[in-house]
Amino acid sequence: QYLLQPRGPVLKGLFITIVYCLSLLLIGYAVYRARQYRLSRTVWRGIRFGQTGSAARYAISFLGWSLANIMTLGLIMPVFAIKLTRFEILNTWLGNRHLVFEGRAGEIYKTWLLCWIALPFTLGLSFIWVLICLNGDIVSRARCEGWGFNLPIRLRESKKILFAIFLINLGYMIPYVLLAVVVARSGPQGAPHWLVLSIVGFLLFFMFFARALVLRFVPHPYLALIASRFEMSGTAEFDSITQNMETRSTTGEGLA
Repeated sequence: QYLLQPRGPVLKGLFITIVYCLSLLLIGYAVYRARQYRLSRTVWRGIRFGQTGSAARYAISFLGWSLANIMTLGLIMPVFAIKLTRFEILNTWLGNRHLVFEGRAGEIYKTWLLCWIALPFTLGLSFIWVLICLNGDIVSRARCEGWGFNLPIRLRESKKILFAIFLINLGYMIPYVLLAVVVARSGPQGAPHWLVLSIVGFLLFFMFFARALVLRFVPHPYLALIASRFEMSGTAEFDSITQNMETRSTTGEGLA
């Protein structure tokens, strides 16, 4: 950006756009390869899961839908999620049997719009809640042989997770607000150095431990909630499913 500064804002903007698009491509590619790595090391009753499909094609779809999602301020998030999920699940295998997916974005659009409108009034918590609903809907629309799945998660069951996210977001916001107030009230003479350094130090300290806090109070209880609520229905001839002998990926996790 520094080298392009004299050449005008158009070329600089084009450079930044290319960088972000390449970043989104790499993220999509890495996400798909990481999912392939995890599935290849997940076993159910002695039968290993697997994933086929092109990571490059997934990355291109991820880029396109991400840009569309940004340009619509998140209004097409359900379409984005369903399209990519369909690609993932239709390329998911249990041994020599693949899963099918019957989800439609229209089925969750009303919930998403309500949560989208409530987004600024809930400090982003409505977005987290709708993602939890979306995951439950995705699970209920997947099928494998004669099995059906269900993940009924209610709001009251996830309130501790939402409250933890609220407190962590609040922890991020407080130092910034304090710093802005101190700078605004200090006037031309400037804020005391010790006060500014204390606030910035607290921010850095919080950011250092934020990941540990998030892991402890968000994904861990969420996975426990999924495990306690996950349901299966139907019957299938499990003995007819044979092991998939394809070579497993060894680089997906490292790339991500």
